[in-house]
Amino acid sequence: MKRVLSLVLAVILAFGMATAAFAAAPKITDIDSGFAYYKALGSSSEHPSAIDMGEFAPTDEAIKLYLRGDSFIWDPVSYVTDNGGAAISSSQLSSGKITAKKKVTKGSNVLKDVTLERDGKQMYVKVKFVEEYVSTSEQDFDFIVYLAKNGSKQGQTEIQIYGTVKNEEVLVDDGDEEVDLSDGQYAKAESYIKKIRVDTGNGLYINAKMFDGKKYYAKSNQDISAADDKVLDAYPEIDTVYYLNTINMSSSGNTIEFDIDGRYYVYNADGAYVGTTSDKLPFSSKYYLATTKIDMGGSDAGEEPTSTGDNEPVEQPGMGGDDVPANAADNPGTGANASMSVAAALGMVALAAGAIAFNKK
Repeated sequence: MKRVLSLVLAVILAFGMATAAFAAAPKITDIDSGFAYYKALGSSSEHPSAIDMGEFAPTDEAIKLYLRGDSFIWDPVSYVTDNGGAAISSSQLSSGKITAKKKVTKGSNVLKDVTLERDGKQMYVKVKFVEEYVSTSEQDFDFIVYLAKNGSKQGQTEIQIYGTVKNEEVLVDDGDEEVDLSDGQYAKAESYIKKIRVDTGNGLYINAKMFDGKKYYAKSNQDISAADDKVLDAYPEIDTVYYLNTINMSSSGNTIEFDIDGRYYVYNADGAYVGTTSDKLPFSSKYYLATTKIDMGGSDAGEEPTSTGDNEPVEQPGMGGDDVPANAADNPGTGANASMSVAAALGMVALAAGAIAFNKK
């Protein structure tokens, strides 16, 4: 009997010690000083209240607002005395219901997102800007980032971030044969240019004409969206998808050409066959490249656009202003500009699959 009591007592003591240890685990009860320091584009500062980013081109770099133990109030209060400068964990932030939020005054089109991230053992708030800014004019931005507990702002944690995003300008004239805009620059024509080859990146080029004083933007990407994944599932012959974001580049007579390895069959945003990667092709905001010829439901686009002649053409209405994307009605990078014919084809695939499943029952 004594042995049994001893075992019970030992279990009770062990359980009590574990409970006490669990109860003693430090936890965040409130937000105190907030951001400890930041790093952004080569600069840094302790306990910032505002960050002036100045003028810069779109970048894949981000602002990092670091958090430490003394950023918060703890239970027990004494925790911060010994651990104020220490890194904190994502689980501590999660259990304290700490989140990062933003309030944008202007420039929402250049701010991508604000998230809590980890850098080694350190937690920080990541402020990410867009990597591509489809524009020929600058964009001022001004927003506030702050910490919240249970969804509401606590303490004096606001930090103002402001500046200007602007793409680099490249001047071109009738003596230039090619201009590289693959890094997001835009071209400004200093004279009428009958023909200039524009490098948009990823082996995609535009044979364009430019008008004196006008600004031009052209950059391609191969960012596959969820909608594109569905198209690729329906048409496994498609090897890749190109998006072409442009401003003032869809002028009549402009053509595109690929300079890539291999030979592919090319379909435009409407699912229409336009030629191969060995041809000069009609302008489109999107291209599907397939290893074999397929039927995507679109009508063939017809002959290549013809030249307008040697004389300087009259600029036609509807070519867009200095800052109107050629595919402004589309949603670049999302697949939303795919035509109804492609959507209809996907619908037919879904109906066929349903019919097969029904017949198997």
